[in-house]
Formats: sequence, C-alpha cells, structure tokens
Amino acid sequence: MPETLQSGNGAASPAEAEGQTGADEGLREEFNQFVTDTNVVLRAIQDGITGLADRPGRQLPASGPLPLVASRLTPAPGGGLLEVRHRYDDMSLLGLAMWGNLRMRVGIYEPRLGLSGDKRTELIRALQAKIEKQRRIDDALTDVMLSRGAVRMIDNEVVRDWGRHIRADEAMGATYANYGDELVPTLLNSTVYYYMMLETKVLSSLRAFQMPSDPFDFPVITAGSTVRKVPKAADLSMYDVPNSPYVDSKIGTNKVTFTAGKIGSMVLAEEELFEDSSIGIAEMWSFQLMRDMASAIDHVLLNGDESATITNISHDGVDPTGTAYDKVLILDGLRHKAFDNSDTAATATIGVNSGVTLRKLMRGRGKAGLDPRRLVHIVDPGVYYKLLELAAIESIADVGPQATLLTGQVGQLKGVPVVVSDELENTNATGKIPSTHDATLGSHLMVDRETAMVGWRRDVRTELFKAQGVDGYVVDVSARLDFQALEAGAVAYGYNSTV
Repeated sequence: MPETLQSGNGAASPAEAEGQTGADEGLREEFNQFVTDTNVVLRAIQDGITGLADRPGRQLPASGPLPLVASRLTPAPGGGLLEVRHRYDDMSLLGLAMWGNLRMRVGIYEPRLGLSGDKRTELIRALQAKIEKQRRIDDALTDVMLSRGAVRMIDNEVVRDWGRHIRADEAMGATYANYGDELVPTLLNSTVYYYMMLETKVLSSLRAFQMPSDPFDFPVITAGSTVRKVPKAADLSMYDVPNSPYVDSKIGTNKVTFTAGKIGSMVLAEEELFEDSSIGIAEMWSFQLMRDMASAIDHVLLNGDESATITNISHDGVDPTGTAYDKVLILDGLRHKAFDNSDTAATATIGVNSGVTLRKLMRGRGKAGLDPRRLVHIVDPGVYYKLLELAAIESIADVGPQATLLTGQVGQLKGVPVVVSDELENTNATGKIPSTHDATLGSHLMVDRETAMVGWRRDVRTELFKAQGVDGYVVDVSARLDFQALEAGAVAYGYNSTV
C-alpha cells in the first residue's frame, strides 16, 4: 500500500527508473547521429556556396551563413557575413575594360593569349555587374547636374549596345564564350572619357559640343533687335507691315568655324608582357594613358598656338614643329585668344583685386566680366599660393552650397570660381613661354565660360593592334578637337606676376 501510494504520487519504482535511463541513452545516441549526418550535409552546402566565386559580385544576404548544427546540444556560435569575392572585384570598370579589350584584341593574333570559353564569359559577367552598379550611380544625376557639366560614366551608346546583357536574369544565365568583341571597346571609350573629364581642370570648366562635320560653322548672334517706342495705330493705313508703327530692325548673325586638330600618344609593348604580367598592368596603363591625355588637352586649351614660327607664344624663340611641344600647334588656346584681342595686362604684383583687373578688360568696358556666375579664374600654382598668402580665396567650406562647383575648383575670389592648373606654364616678362621652358613668372586667366567653347570631332578613344613583323603590340590614344571664342573679349590674360 505504501509503495502503491508512493508510485501514484509520481515516484518510479527501481525497475521503472532503470528502464527509463536506458531509453534516454538510446534517444541521445540517435540524436547525436542525426547531428553528425546533418553537419555533413550543411558542410557540403557551404562548400557549394564557396564554389559560387566564379560569379563576380554575388553576395549572400546579411543574415549570415547557415550555422552548423551543434553536436551534444551545445549553443551554435554566431556567424558573420559570408561574402563571395572574385579576382575582378578590386579592379575599376576602366581598368577591367582596358584589360578585356587588350586580351580580346591580342587573341585575334595569338589565340593562346586571348580570352575564350569560360574565361570570356567570366569577363563579360564581371563587366555586366560593374556596369549595373555604375548605372545606379549615374541615374542619380539630374538633368540640371548634366547641364552644368556632370558626366555619366555609362553613356547612351553603352546602354544601347549592352542593353539586355546587363539584366541580371539574362546575364547570369548567358554564355559569352565567343562574344563581347563588339561590346567592350564601346564601354572602354565611354569610361576613358568619363575619367578624363574628372582629371581635367580646364576642359571640364568650358562648354563643349560634338562637331557634326570638319570643319563646322557654329552660328553666333552678333547683335540683337532694336526695341523702340511704338505709337498707337492712328488710322487704317498703319495696319500693314510697310506702314506699321513698329520700327523694324535686324538680328545680327555670324559664324565661328571649328577645325579639329588631332593629338595622341602611342605605347609599344612586347608580347612577353601579356604572357607574364598580371591584370594589374591594365589598371596602370588605362589610368596613366587617361591622365596623360587629360593633361595634354588642358595644356593645348591653355597654351595652344597654331603659328609654326619662332614667335609661337608657347615656344618663343624656336618653331615648335617636330619638338615634344608640337601639340600646341593643333589649335589657338585661351592665352592666344587674349593676345589676339589685346585683352592682356601685366599684373606684376598679385593682389586681391588682380582678378578684377582682368574682368574689366573683357568685351568692352568689362561687359563680359559683370556676372561672376559665368566666369572662371584659372591660375597657375604660383599665383594660387600668392592668393593663399593674402587669404584672398574663399575656401569651398566658406563658399557653401552653390549652383556649380567646377572640377578642380579650390574656392572663389570676388564671387568667381578659382581653378588651379599646373598646365598653365610659367612665362617670361612678355607673357610668353620661352622655348627653354624655364621661365619663372606667373600668369592667370579670366574666362567667360558661356562663350569659350570646345568642339569635339572625336572623343578620346583607345585602340590596340599587333605590330606587323614585330613580336609586340601597339596601344594608341587619340582625340580630335578645336577651341574657339564665340565672341571677342571672352578671355583676359594677366602675366609678368612675381610668384
């Protein structure tokens, strides 16, 4: 009776307790075997995830990796983000496009050095992922930003050509083993132009357009209509054009002719470079070629002089033809335009009003210098440091939000944006650059950005081809452009400045 009551109150008999212990041990053994089997499956899943590395730019959700099931019912350790990396991830779009273009072009002559099969598919997918990412950035640019000089890296031509290839559902399922030759060059030239515009200081400060032909006549207005007092129409005879109470006038028109000049550079590379080097060389090549072209374009826009004589203002004393400075012969630049119109002044001592002195010279009584929003003050490094010593320049922090911030702008002076360019060379006392290029005097320019215009006949582009009869390859970069001032007095030039 006592045992029955004890048992009925929840206590187990010795025999029952022994049987229960055996059942628990069996359950634990089954569970531990389940844990072991499950861990094997989960490890296989994670190994499969790691194998996705051939799909560039893919990343698992931020919830983290699947944790392994803990054996013996111990707590599962917390997991971090599992990110799948690819060898192309750290390359810029420009560098990868350059490398891909090089390898595809090399492959025409040497298939063993080119890209084919899975390697080509891998490259195109990597470019697709980078294009899609950049397009999201480009889409944030408004029409107002674009009208003020902002540039999209992925231009309309790239969007048109790549179109369906940058949609994720098709890109990840498509094979490009023998495809892409017609896509990569378009992408490369678009990215080269974008990065070049970021590097230039002068070019990006000016208006530009595409020349439909060479030469091209750009129409300009030279005079407006005449506004007069209009009397009342007193009788019926005044209700026709010949007898109208309005006094007629004409709008004056003219044309400015743009004739494109060509500049470029060429790099030679032995075949062994493509056999032995890593893809990093394409990154270095692409940015160096782009920087060199950006510097050259800024240089000719500032210092260009088409006169192949010893009086050339940018190679004074020696005809620049055939020298390392002959690029100045492709167009007449900003300094030359100022000399042409005698809009120059010797500003020996740089002061807070040096820019105002130039503004007064622009287009008769300083008319073009009245609105600081359409001007840019381009200074050489020496003049810039002089202005800093005078605490004359308002920094970007002092200026605060404004309608336009130009590439390379370091602040503003008397309301005018200041841009520093080391391509504005030191000059002699007459404002010219001697052929020895060892002058010590500074100079600066005041430019009306509305009437100083660049005409492009060909944007910057790159090409690669095999040198016939030579165990190597050639890469060239070139552009065709011209510069014109639509009105006299668009540029004023200060020189002979002690720096």
